[in-house]
Amino acid sequence: MSTRLRRPLMVAVLVGLVVSIAAPSPASSAPLTPSAASGPVGGGPPGPTYVAPAADAVIVDHFRAPATVYSAGNRGIDAVTMPGAPVVASGDGEVIFAGPVAGTLHVTLRHPDGLRTSYSFLAVVLVEPGDHVDQGDVIGLSAGLFHFGVRALDGTYLDPEALLVDGVGGSGAHLVAGPDEGAEPLHPADERGALQTMIGAGRRAGGGLITRLEAIGHEMLSVDGSASLLQLTLELERWRRAQEHCTPPGTPAPMDPGRRVVVLVGGLGSSTASAAVDHVDLIGLGYAPADIVRFSYRGGRVPRSGEAAAGPLEAVPATDYTPLDTEVDLHQSAAALLDLLTQVAAAEPGVPIDVIAHSQGGVVARLALTQADVEGRRPSALGVVATVGTPHQGADLATAAAAIGSQSPTGEVLRFLAEAGGLGLDPAGPSIGQLSETSSVAAELARPIPPGVRLLSIGASGDLTVPAVRTQTPGADQVIIHLGGAHAHDQLPAAPATTRELSLAIAGLHPTCADLIQGIGDVVAAHTIARTEDTIGLTLALAP
Repeated sequence: MSTRLRRPLMVAVLVGLVVSIAAPSPASSAPLTPSAASGPVGGGPPGPTYVAPAADAVIVDHFRAPATVYSAGNRGIDAVTMPGAPVVASGDGEVIFAGPVAGTLHVTLRHPDGLRTSYSFLAVVLVEPGDHVDQGDVIGLSAGLFHFGVRALDGTYLDPEALLVDGVGGSGAHLVAGPDEGAEPLHPADERGALQTMIGAGRRAGGGLITRLEAIGHEMLSVDGSASLLQLTLELERWRRAQEHCTPPGTPAPMDPGRRVVVLVGGLGSSTASAAVDHVDLIGLGYAPADIVRFSYRGGRVPRSGEAAAGPLEAVPATDYTPLDTEVDLHQSAAALLDLLTQVAAAEPGVPIDVIAHSQGGVVARLALTQADVEGRRPSALGVVATVGTPHQGADLATAAAAIGSQSPTGEVLRFLAEAGGLGLDPAGPSIGQLSETSSVAAELARPIPPGVRLLSIGASGDLTVPAVRTQTPGADQVIIHLGGAHAHDQLPAAPATTRELSLAIAGLHPTCADLIQGIGDVVAAHTIARTEDTIGLTLALAP
């Protein structure tokens, strides 16, 4: 078992163990027998033994070999457990993959006999690549439905049930190969691609229904008491770690005497005329009006006037945009933002370029920086990247929209209300779907921040649009500001506390240390908001 688990997390795992109970077995289902079988593939000396990855699980779909590598089928077995039930290592081995793929969590183990077992669609992953686990060690918690797969060293998909029960005639495990036999040997770096292929085949077979079911499953897990308690424990632990490096409240934020350029990125529903990010106290932060640029979702920057319309940055192309332009594919917006950063760097060579992004704009900025690293286009003078109210983990309201589905009766009603209310947004727009916690974009955001990027993430404790616990992301300086009210999301950029945190970041300092009681209360409040939104979303999704 990984030695990286801290005491709060271990307590949460024990809670999951206590509340896990046997799931009822449908007449058409079969128990996932926890007995073991020994013997290598094809006979020979006794090999490692394997046990079922979850006790009291019920198989709901058996192994069905796909006709080709990319065909539909079932490359393992699907089983149902209680949400929060422990998922254990089927045998001794090494963790070679642990993390998100296409918005879902997976673990892959490599065993001494060369076999690889995969544990997919988990609620929580409790191990990391490189960990050595013993048979029966808890590697994650179930989200209710999980997938268990087995592959040979050459990538051939095998029947897992044959690994867990005595073979014909008592000869040990007899693994049935699928038609992928003969593929090139897999390496640890190939795990994400192999899992992506498996998930992609399922998505192609189910289309939008799969997306909706994934969102519904996520909502069901989120409202489960034990899983919610575990999530809160993890959120409090992230907050505690953030307090290990902080700046005392009385420490003044020194003003940078040098010149800096700032690129602002508005959120979903912003436009040329209106964006909450415009309310950041930029002058107080030391930026000259001519050094302030706002990104246009149609490409380039938004037009400027008055004192701002001066200097080299006027050479950067300007375009107007509307709220509908913020709904396009987020990767398209990210490509446009990267182009803008490149143009700003060319217009102001050597001048530090900071990025301040609000809400969805922070997701666009994250994707743009990832693309910049892939293409070798990151501006050499990139300064602080600050996201304000950004759903780095996905947004609960977007997940609810995905669970409800645009074609359902409830979805049609919501779309009508959005149009009638003059929101100027389509609940089924591409970017809204990509902000869901179960989207592929959410999986991309779960990857490490590009090396060398200084990221500050600011959330508001009472934000109803993006709960502060969803603004947390590994590798960033993160802070939760005590701010509530129905409009906290849009008021966050203008909050004096936000100005202070931005000033500290520009000066190279860590966020302000939080009061212990208030800080814990802010995390609990944000968690409660997120869970409430999940409950409402699930209720609407399951409404007739």
